[in-house]
Amino acid sequence: ATSFTSYDPTGRTWYKSSKAAYEATGNGQVWSSVYPFAPTCATCTSNPGITAAREILRENGDFGGVIGVDYKMGAIEASVYSADFIDADKNYTFFLMDQDGYMIASSIGGISFNGPEQMRASNCSNELVAAAAANLTSMGLPRVDGRLFVMRLKSGSDELHWVESRMVNDSYGLEWHSVMIEPVYCAPGYALGPEEGGYECERCIEPLDSAGGSGECTICIKDYWWDGDECQKCPKGGKCDGGSALPYPQEGYWADMSKKAYLSEQVLLVLVAGIGSGSGEDRSMAQDANIDLP
Repeated sequence: ATSFTSYDPTGRTWYKSSKAAYEATGNGQVWSSVYPFAPTCATCTSNPGITAAREILRENGDFGGVIGVDYKMGAIEASVYSADFIDADKNYTFFLMDQDGYMIASSIGGISFNGPEQMRASNCSNELVAAAAANLTSMGLPRVDGRLFVMRLKSGSDELHWVESRMVNDSYGLEWHSVMIEPVYCAPGYALGPEEGGYECERCIEPLDSAGGSGECTICIKDYWWDGDECQKCPKGGKCDGGSALPYPQEGYWADMSKKAYLSEQVLLVLVAGIGSGSGEDRSMAQDANIDLP
């Protein structure tokens, strides 16, 4: 334990910062940055925390010293765990980071600190938090409320998230970002608006459709099929159930669906050929597409 006979707070950063603020402005109320607290016993580990400090004045109004109140980061994180707005059913993720991009606390345990070492949010072990922090950092961590954007977790992935950042600050130097992450969920037939950074669900423009829970319109309504880029009209003689299903022949029609070539433009035309018709034109198209008609 610390011996008070040898403890001199005047050399502490929080003491000197408070004294300097008082001498400059007449108000010595300040927050320290996060730092490792001294262990409370010989075998104890050091825990990170912050200190709120302000001046103490003598009876005559002269500066008399500084008083500090310590807050352990573990206690702050525990309050995040118990927050009412963290709804496990909705799969929210919440974290706090400072203006330099370092973790303060998170709704996911074990990612904010490595022992007493404060982790950089964009390098933390949780992929979702790291991606959101990297996006915010690339924006310059603006000191404004209400930064809202849509984030794609991985390039080419359909997994989208809403990310909202709000400032937690006061007039004494505290500047933290509170960040809420929520999976994008739009009802069936809806997806995120087409505008850059859009975050409202809007109805898909037919023949595009969505299955619900997605942020994008990447399937098709009935009588259309998805070719990987857009919805194509179902060919005559074919049947298209919509969604992401491929077309298949109606009763009385035939196509060799074992070969990917049946999805080419020519072979889709072959779907219109009834088994009994076997016209020369039909057979010519099938031959060009390397498909054998019966």
